[in-house]
Amino acid sequence: MRRVSRGVPWIVAAACTACTGNYWLGGKRALASRERDGGSVVHEGGVGVQEAGVGDHVLGGDVVLSGDDSADFSAGDAGSCRIIGNGHSIRSDGTWTGHLSIEGCTVENLGTGSSPAISLVAYGNSSTTIEGTTFDGSGTIHVTNEDDSTTTFRNDVISASSTVTLDASAGATTPAFLADGPSTTAKVFQGNRIYRSTASFLSANWLIGGSTDADSNLIVGLRAGLILGATGLVVRGNYVHVVHFDGAGDEAAVTANYGTVDTLAEHNVFRGGTWVLRGFGGELRYNAIIDAQYSAWLNQPFENTKVHHNLFFMCAAPQSDVQAGIYLVNDRAIGIEVYNNTLDGGGPGKGFTGAAIAVDNGCFLSSLRSNLVFDFPFQMNDGGAAAVRPGLTESIAPPPVRLGYADYNLFYNPDASPARNYGLAVSGLTVRIDAGFGEHDAASGGPVDQQVNPGSLGLAGCFPWSDVDIEDGAVTLSTVLAALRTGYSPAAGSAPLGAGDPADATGNCIGAIGDGTLAQDLFGTFGR
Repeated sequence: MRRVSRGVPWIVAAACTACTGNYWLGGKRALASRERDGGSVVHEGGVGVQEAGVGDHVLGGDVVLSGDDSADFSAGDAGSCRIIGNGHSIRSDGTWTGHLSIEGCTVENLGTGSSPAISLVAYGNSSTTIEGTTFDGSGTIHVTNEDDSTTTFRNDVISASSTVTLDASAGATTPAFLADGPSTTAKVFQGNRIYRSTASFLSANWLIGGSTDADSNLIVGLRAGLILGATGLVVRGNYVHVVHFDGAGDEAAVTANYGTVDTLAEHNVFRGGTWVLRGFGGELRYNAIIDAQYSAWLNQPFENTKVHHNLFFMCAAPQSDVQAGIYLVNDRAIGIEVYNNTLDGGGPGKGFTGAAIAVDNGCFLSSLRSNLVFDFPFQMNDGGAAAVRPGLTESIAPPPVRLGYADYNLFYNPDASPARNYGLAVSGLTVRIDAGFGEHDAASGGPVDQQVNPGSLGLAGCFPWSDVDIEDGAVTLSTVLAALRTGYSPAAGSAPLGAGDPADATGNCIGAIGDGTLAQDLFGTFGR
């Protein structure tokens, strides 16, 4: 049943076989009404809803909410709910302070490629709740939260038949879901499936995902990804896989807009893109970050970002030479820390030709510690090849001073020629002689550019699950992350165990995964 109200008993829209125009639910245009079909009420101000059958709602015009209007689309007693949009929209007008609820519905052809399916600007304590609903052949969903208004978007599907515009040009693709506005009230986006384009969060305090498999968002498809552009965002337990769109050169599983400085992203799987993560500000931890296609796994961490206990690796050959694994660019120079990560270059067969970590001119990496860096062939050899190096084509004679602290790392890159560990320097310190610049790198006290075998690490088949396995629920995110933990756990007695920087914890290990005894050793524990 579809119900609308303006602070009065529910008004039920009845059959209207010839109605067109906009369906106004509030304001002066909705005041006139007449009875039809046994006392049900139809507004005369351009009614656009036709009841085609039990649970069906056929739009002959936009559904417009204004004032304190509320609308409820749900299966109710009918047991089903279908909204047939005919290219029209559900939208607000003026200062809307009411509520919209869509639950358990199938939505068909709501909006178009150029007009949104849903476009709401919510004021006051207004709320929008869309749950258990599938959008087929429909446009973008755009919610602007003003004042103390809030939005919940949960267990919904935006299918691959979505009409949102995809464009290879930078910034020209229309998001499948767009949230903006200044409201700081808590908002929720979880358990959703998006199979075309991005979910964009430009308003504060969204929980994107959650702590269980049921909360995980799956965002998979052409130009798929998350766009982060506000404060207080928590991105937890999601699977995001970019499928390449022909001609596109700016794809990313995660894009962080400048000024986004306090995001917490944890226990996610991010795959693919020119950059897997294009910018990031805040804390990035316990994630699997896979398959950079050109530039980097993580490009441009912002000031005061902490990158720790993540697993970076390659399964698919890139489209072109990967420049670096973690790449500091654009004068990012304050408070960036990279520690307790595992970076697996995949060996010569995976085509990762750049450095594990690069720090461009004008940038500075405050701390690089307890990282496990292995199987990088460094085939992009311009004379400055090294596991940790300056920007592309820059000389390392002498190594530029761009590290504040670098110690307790392990390097094993036997296919590199040369197998050089550091092409950057720490001011006033001598590599492998001084504490704070490689003295305690594995093995502690060893020679410059020492290579130490961490033992057999990795997973048979690299990433042996298909998107379909994950979409169908045959494999859950917790299963994926737990399996990666098992595959990348150092064997008993191996070099990484207990060899990390003790300033972070006594018994700290090198890499993202330890022996499970430390409180911060949480990679692969999602859902437990």
